[in-house]
Amino acid sequence: DYPLTSYPAGDQDWAAWQYDRPDLREGLVQVFRRAASPFVSALFRLRALDPEATYRVTSLDGGESQELTGRELAEDGFPVTLARRPDSGVWTYRRV
Repeated sequence: DYPLTSYPAGDQDWAAWQYDRPDLREGLVQVFRRAASPFVSALFRLRALDPEATYRVTSLDGGESQELTGRELAEDGFPVTLARRPDSGVWTYRRV
């Protein structure tokens, strides 16, 4: 398990965690936008991924999916947009 943010102290902070299952080549990302956050989107750099592999990332809330490389997810970050305050989202990723 990897925290993707520092421990949030206030209502304006985002909080995110990554739960990686290397034995299954998949994992889960859980993100929370707090009630006073002025930010609609954020980038989270994922960890423990193969930079040369492709991963299918799927929203458990809406079902949308996209394919990104491990390098993109680790270096550029996983983009998350949460329009409401507060809001949350959960995504799974699986090596293709």
